[in-house]
Amino acid sequence: MKKILSVIFGSILLTACGATSIGGMDDNPTFYTYETSSYQIDIPDTWEIITDFDSSYTNGIEIAFRNNLKNQKFIANVSIIHERNDESLTNADVSQEKLKDNSGTLINYNLDSQSEINLQIGSSETATFLNQFSGKNKSDGYTFNFMQTYLTKGNDIWIVTATNLTDEDDFVIERMEKMLTTFALK
Repeated sequence: MKKILSVIFGSILLTACGATSIGGMDDNPTFYTYETSSYQIDIPDTWEIITDFDSSYTNGIEIAFRNNLKNQKFIANVSIIHERNDESLTNADVSQEKLKDNSGTLINYNLDSQSEINLQIGSSETATFLNQFSGKNKSDGYTFNFMQTYLTKGNDIWIVTATNLTDEDDFVIERMEKMLTTFALK
């Protein structure tokens, strides 16, 4: 349960101070591929890239991408978290484990949809899930929408989470979904 709280709250905390970011402010982005030695993901060229996190952020958070359109209450974001896979879990196992954890930690949790998607690991496609759910992290807080996908490779689990308020603009949600569906491991 501690890990799922870290995943969810890491995404929610991205609006706080303490992160270093770079990026533009144009509202008509093109996408480009952001790459590391482990993964790649297509991101809007106008979104901020956050790479430095203070101790208030989730352990295992590798990077986050934050919308350039600032909402007074919350800034939509996508985060990538890396965890150890000591139990040799599959993509489907991780998906079900995280759904169970989410239902136990979020207030007013609701699984909105679960769809099977194919993502790349190296030169091969692999089936995984794109889960969409909503909930609150505290009873008097905002309701957040989440999209989450998962990839496992060897002893590694990669969790990609998009987080936004329920009244977020559709074009922002479409950008976040594209980001999640282009995530690939090398």
